[in-house]
Amino acid sequence: MTGYDPLGLYWGDLHVHVREIRRERESSGLPGAAGPFSLEEVYAYGREVTGLDFVAVTDHDVSLCPDEWEATREAARRETVVGSFAAFLGYEWSHVAGQPSCGYGHRNVIYREFEGPLLSCGAEAYDTAPKLWQGLREQVALENAVVVPHHPGRAAGGISWNLDCWDPELERLVEIYSLWGSSEKPGPPFEIRYLAEHSPTGRGEAPGHFVQDALARGHRFGLIGGSESHDGRPGGPLWHGPHRCGEEICYRGGLQATYAASLDHDSLFDAFRARRCYATTGEKIRLAFSLNGALMGEELAGAERRRVTVEVAGTDALARVEVIRNNVEAHVVDPGSDTCRFEWEDLRPAEDADYYYVRVTQGDGHMAWSSPVWVG
Repeated sequence: MTGYDPLGLYWGDLHVHVREIRRERESSGLPGAAGPFSLEEVYAYGREVTGLDFVAVTDHDVSLCPDEWEATREAARRETVVGSFAAFLGYEWSHVAGQPSCGYGHRNVIYREFEGPLLSCGAEAYDTAPKLWQGLREQVALENAVVVPHHPGRAAGGISWNLDCWDPELERLVEIYSLWGSSEKPGPPFEIRYLAEHSPTGRGEAPGHFVQDALARGHRFGLIGGSESHDGRPGGPLWHGPHRCGEEICYRGGLQATYAASLDHDSLFDAFRARRCYATTGEKIRLAFSLNGALMGEELAGAERRRVTVEVAGTDALARVEVIRNNVEAHVVDPGSDTCRFEWEDLRPAEDADYYYVRVTQGDGHMAWSSPVWVG
């Protein structure tokens, strides 16, 4: 597709844990629950087993000591092979029960370079999302950091968007899918079921906390998938504690696809910040989407004529490809084959600030979501 032709499509996972493995193995009593134990083994699994181009180990901030953070930094540097594999430095900023961080959810902090501070929500200086953003501004150039809210729709550890929970300069991406399910909107096909017993509603989801709710409030995110692997298997977790992925509680982990000029830290990170990314439920579905020539993640000035172009190459027959305008299905194609290409012109009157994205559903149930294009 014009606009994407000069770019490569690279696959990765920016949401991987390794240091929780031993605790979860001990608590579950399941020997299969533990995957790779070392940072080097995690990166090797991503490269050699799931065929990823980039990975970030994002252990929880409150569990990391300074020596472990230094080891994470050095491993990312050591495991990166320019042109072949990129290991990014990162961690998960996680709320602490009963502390100010509650309601601000969980956010992965990813750095462009192999340097960056560990700003833990366990410290009073960084125990709310606004404090985290301020700390990053004071210590890191804006272009060298990206913050990724994840599982916002989860009742336990989700995000209350009404807390002004968005920083447009740092939070360029949001994780719409992981092994917990889909945070696009409530309900099937990937309803979040984890920790429903701790929810006041008795469900694993929190109405009003989903990605569509954030988009409707004017938040402008690129959409990505991540595994949320706690067994050290980026792009392909098998267990989360005692729960086998793909069964009652956990789904298959997600993937992030990124269009970048080349496979190196700077090109990939520029693409993250440009929101030139999309999410899948774990299959490498190829998706390209543009609006009046603007690529996913871009913003356009007002335009009365709006021509959408979509190309999809699935890993199974494509059951449904939907163009979503302002959270509503505006145009639907049922291809019935594993590839499709179409153009569609939106003739409805423009609103003050419209946004469009593409949702793909395969016959085997796997899905993909493009990042939006905004108009106005």
